[in-house]
Amino acid sequence: MKPGPIFLLSTVCCIILSGCWEKRSNDAEESYTLWLGEKPGKEVLAIHGKYWQSSHFTREYIAYLELAPSQLWTTKFIKQNQLIKTSDNLSVPTDAPVWFMVPHDANKWKSKTGNDSWIIEDRKTHRVFIYEEQL
Repeated sequence: MKPGPIFLLSTVCCIILSGCWEKRSNDAEESYTLWLGEKPGKEVLAIHGKYWQSSHFTREYIAYLELAPSQLWTTKFIKQNQLIKTSDNLSVPTDAPVWFMVPHDANKWKSKTGNDSWIIEDRKTHRVFIYEEQL
């Protein structure tokens, strides 16, 4: 017996819509995992995180993270993402979480592509603050 057209249409709709849910997290490790697609390893500790991802299939998201990484992790991240050092004053978005405090004495890098992505390293504590927006 062949499946009916309603059954086939229902199955196709379930498959298509199964990945179309908004994702939100205020948990540090979960936010890191949703952002990078892997759990933090030995080289990085996720301290704070806030993550939002739209329900669109194009993976639109906003991520805020505070990390305690090794210097090696920070160097690799900057190189892999082709970030450029900047002295620009980076303004914190109004929807930033209260813990997202950009230190005044910091090294700053931003994306070459001009999108709103940057990384700030506190020169004293070596904590890293990451803001990334892909819309």
